[in-house]
Amino acid sequence: MLLGFLAEKSLSFSLAPDLLVLVKELSKDRKALNGIRMHRTSAAYKLRFGVARTSEQNLVKDLKREKFSLNIESMSNNNEKIVTVLVNYLRNDKIVTEHLQSFSVPSVNSTLLFQGIVKLLEENNIPWHNLMSVLLDSCHVMRGKKSGLESRLREKCPHLLDIDGDSCHHAHNAAKLFCKPFGLHLESLFTDIHNDFKWSPDLRAALMEICEVLNIKYTMPQNYISFRWLSVYVVAQDFSRMISALTLFYFSFLSRSEKTNFLPVVINIYKLHNVTEAGKEFIHKMHSRLAEKNMTQAGKDQKSRIAEKLFENSLTTKLITNLLVSVLPLLEEYVKLFESGTPLIHKLHDKQFELIKSFLACFMKPEVLASLGDSTKKMMGLDIKKKCYHLPISSVFVGVKAKELIASAPKSQYDKIKSFRNNIMKAYVACSEALQKKMPIDNVFLKCVSSVDPMCRKNSLALELMKKLPQLVTNILLPKEKELFDLEVRKYHVDSLYTVNEGVSIDEWWVEVKKTGKYPLLSKMVCALLTCFHCPKVESSFSVMNNIISASSTRMNIPTFSAIQSIKYHLFAENKTSVAYFAKKDFLHEHVEKKLVENLRSSCRAYQDEKNKKMEQKQKQINKLHKQKEKLLSKEAARKLCANAAKKQRIRHKKNILKIKDKTNDLPRHSRDNVVPSTMSGIKQIDTNEDCVKTLASTENKHAEDANTSFIEEKSVKDRSPPKQGVKRVNGDLLPTKATQIKKRKETTSLTIKEMFQRVRNNNAK
Repeated sequence: MLLGFLAEKSLSFSLAPDLLVLVKELSKDRKALNGIRMHRTSAAYKLRFGVARTSEQNLVKDLKREKFSLNIESMSNNNEKIVTVLVNYLRNDKIVTEHLQSFSVPSVNSTLLFQGIVKLLEENNIPWHNLMSVLLDSCHVMRGKKSGLESRLREKCPHLLDIDGDSCHHAHNAAKLFCKPFGLHLESLFTDIHNDFKWSPDLRAALMEICEVLNIKYTMPQNYISFRWLSVYVVAQDFSRMISALTLFYFSFLSRSEKTNFLPVVINIYKLHNVTEAGKEFIHKMHSRLAEKNMTQAGKDQKSRIAEKLFENSLTTKLITNLLVSVLPLLEEYVKLFESGTPLIHKLHDKQFELIKSFLACFMKPEVLASLGDSTKKMMGLDIKKKCYHLPISSVFVGVKAKELIASAPKSQYDKIKSFRNNIMKAYVACSEALQKKMPIDNVFLKCVSSVDPMCRKNSLALELMKKLPQLVTNILLPKEKELFDLEVRKYHVDSLYTVNEGVSIDEWWVEVKKTGKYPLLSKMVCALLTCFHCPKVESSFSVMNNIISASSTRMNIPTFSAIQSIKYHLFAENKTSVAYFAKKDFLHEHVEKKLVENLRSSCRAYQDEKNKKMEQKQKQINKLHKQKEKLLSKEAARKLCANAAKKQRIRHKKNILKIKDKTNDLPRHSRDNVVPSTMSGIKQIDTNEDCVKTLASTENKHAEDANTSFIEEKSVKDRSPPKQGVKRVNGDLLPTKATQIKKRKETTSLTIKEMFQRVRNNNAK
């Protein structure tokens, strides 16, 4: 039954274990399970106004009494500008991240974002006094000095801490600057290779077979995405692993002369991977098969660009690839460290300083860096462009493999090596200047907050930095408590507290210190500071957005997305699955959360109230614009209306054809040849004979009707001429009698219009 359900609903097999656990847990209370009825609409509003609202109410209740920090980010999806707000605060002796709300805005500007944040906090009566810091992107809208969101928030919250922007974004932008001097050589190659295999299952199958022969694990070539953090490094790693297989694959699309020139490259790959004779024969046959493949001109051009970089400029491609794989891990290590969920605000300053110094060590003289010491002021004032500070070009770090390629390169490739070395220095200088300018290593607050690290205890410098915290953080202590705080700091640095064990996070350590009761003011200060975000976590919340908000979905899905994210983050903060969180060992006697039950019971009423409120607002807008309310047709009703109109038009057309045939037979024999069929419901006559004009005086009204757009009322013109034999008058229209209709129908049942008029002409000729 479970497997059949997965197949019926096209669900992933990875859901089978979780579904099985869910079914087992639900089956414990069969009476309740048998009584449950749930429609898709009721599931949506029970999730929003029941489960999600309960977690949101609990969160708001906590934020009213605890210090917290915000992480705000905006993103566009399906023409929707969505703002997501995450919050960090201390709960159950641990710093947790919760989803506060997601809302849509017409456009992303600082005014609308500020109004949305103010509305969010003030509607929930969350005090501004509890807000510690806000982590924002470094764009002008977010952190502009005059009208940015951060500047506007400081007007409402003057004590807001200055934690600078998102340093992980700074590291990513520095990596892009490092690649820029090489002219997007690798980025365009990665994009072409990915697009080449993306829509071609046969090419992917061929590459997979080549990988099997070379004993290389096959993976689909990854795509370079400029806005994804250090994407070029991730794709370069994968490309470096599969470069031999890709070289053999694109050898098939070279011309005969090029294959002759680059045959040694293929032989070297065979030797490197110990390919057998059978494997060589298999690859040779594959080359022949791929060479005969029909391709569009765009496909030929794309393969030509790829082959040029893999063969003609293979040395440049390999040098840049190995350089990126060797140097960019310095930036990746920094980003990965601060992407973790553990509070690391106390390590931010030291790691930023260490990153810049280690990056400068790749191309600058050691004595220059040694003279800087640990002075951030000297580091900020260092002239990185000064060539006398640089190492000789042969001593600049490029990685072991790149160094071997340079050493073994023939003299004919000297120009390429020279160009590569010149670009290396440009890359190092551009990247280092970006890190020096953007990383806030001179931020006084980040320097002082580094003193809360337990490893810095019993140090005079840490003591002086910790004593400065009340001057920077003004919303924690009362004026009369500052002197007591100073005494607690001095006692803390000489006290014999337990050491930090491996695996214990800093928030857990300080919670234990708080429980001792020795340092109430100091522990209160530190626990508030540890809520500060040091890396954006909103990007992970946007990763599931496309599964919820699609091109066919409506605006109602924004609140649904917000509700889903609230539940997901709450479960993640509790470190439990949904089954484990809601499961009851004794469902008859175990405690039930009253607020959750109340919200679930009132969810339908809340949904109806929201629906009615939206209808009232819409009606007010209509009345304001002095518009008369008209009931709009649904898509299905409009489709049926158009189909019925088209059907009526076809029936009317058939009737008009019968009228034309009957009236043609009633004409004088000598004038029947002059009748010209018309698309309108009438008869045109070439002959201007007076008798024919009198006979044809009665005609149908011309209809102008478009079945898909509008319907024009028909205006009938009644004929007053006397009827002929076999013809009767009905509402002013001349129609054949029943006997005449039966007679004529037998004659023309299987005749088309063209055949009917041809028959009339033949009779006239006789």
